[in-house]
Amino acid sequence: MKILMLVNWNVKYTKKKVENEQPMNNVVQDEPYWFFKYFKNIPDVDVIDTHSIPALEKLEKYRLRFYVLQAVKAIPKLKKYDLIISHGMQSGIVCALWRRLFPRKTKHLVFDIGTFNSAAEHGKAMQLMQFASKSIDGLIYHSSWQKTYYKKYYPWIADKATFIPFGIDPSVLEHEPTLKYEGIDKSNPYILCIGKSHCDWKTVVEAYEKIDTNTQLVLLGGEDERFKGKNNVIMLPYVSFDELLDLINLASFCILPIENVKFSFGQIRLLQQMAMGKCVIIPEAISLVDYATDKVSALYYKPEDVESCRLALQIALSEKKLVDAIGKKAQQEVYTRFTEEQMAFQIEEKINKMLEEA
Repeated sequence: MKILMLVNWNVKYTKKKVENEQPMNNVVQDEPYWFFKYFKNIPDVDVIDTHSIPALEKLEKYRLRFYVLQAVKAIPKLKKYDLIISHGMQSGIVCALWRRLFPRKTKHLVFDIGTFNSAAEHGKAMQLMQFASKSIDGLIYHSSWQKTYYKKYYPWIADKATFIPFGIDPSVLEHEPTLKYEGIDKSNPYILCIGKSHCDWKTVVEAYEKIDTNTQLVLLGGEDERFKGKNNVIMLPYVSFDELLDLINLASFCILPIENVKFSFGQIRLLQQMAMGKCVIIPEAISLVDYATDKVSALYYKPEDVESCRLALQIALSEKKLVDAIGKKAQQEVYTRFTEEQMAFQIEEKINKMLEEA
C-alpha cells in the first residue's frame, strides 16, 4: 500500500532518528513514519509537511488557515497512491476541494483535529468545508464530542467518522532529571503548568492565590504582565523537549488549564504527563474528558471556575497519598489505553475497511 500523508506542521527529514524528538516530528529515511511502524502490513508512506518560505508559511498558517503550497505539491502525485491522509483540514481542504471537482480513485482520509472550522455553525468558511467534505472517504477524530457536531452539521460524514483515542509513545519520555532552573528549588517540588496558548492562566493564578502554601507555581510558556511579581509564581519561556521532561519529572503535580475549545487540543500534553506518573489537574474540557477519570487518573475542576480550581489545588497539595495513587493510575492508563501502538491498530483497521469499500 502506498500512502501520501499531509501533516499540518513542519517535520525533520533525516537519515537517522533524532534522539528525544517526538515521532510525529521526525521522518527518518528508510524507516516507517510515526504510528505506521506498528501496522501489521507496513505501508510505503511519503510525508509532505507545511514547510515553505517564511512569509508564505506565516500567511497560510495565520491568515488563510490552510496550506496551499502543500496541496500543490500533493495533487499532481495523487495517482501514485492508494490513499492520501490529511492530518487536519488545514492540510486537507484544498485536496478535498480538488477531489470534489475532479474525482479521483485515490481515497482520502482526514484526521479531523480542528472539528473542521473549529466547530463553526454558520458562515462562508463553513459552507466551503461542507462542500469539500462530501469528497472525503473517511474521517478519524480524537474527541468523542465531535460526533454530535458531525450529525448536526455534516450528516454525510457522520457514518464515515470513527472515534480513535490519541496515543503517544511513552519510550520517548524516559529521562533522568538533571537540570536546575533559576528560581526553582529541586528540594521543594512545585506545581507545573505547561503551555500558554488556549490556556486559562488567570483562573489558575487566582485559585492559587487563595491557598496558603509555599509550593511554587511554575507557568511554562512565556511572560504574562498580569502575573509579574505574584508571590511564588514563576514564568518560564518555552523550553527544549529534554528540559520539558526535566520540569515534569521534578514537579510535585501538574495542571493543564486548557480552554474548553471545540476541537482536539491538549491531549498530547496530558498523556505525556500522565505517562510520567504525574497527577494532572484538568478542567472538564470536551477535548480531555475521554482521557482521564476524576479522582482516579486526574483531578477535575469546572472550566473558568476559580473556587473549583482552588479546591482541586488544595486536594493535590494536602493529600499526597491520593496524588501518588492518581499518578500511578494515570501512568497505567496511558500504557494500557493510550499508546501509539493501540492508536495505530485502530487506524490500520479503519484504513483497511475504507479501502475495501467500493
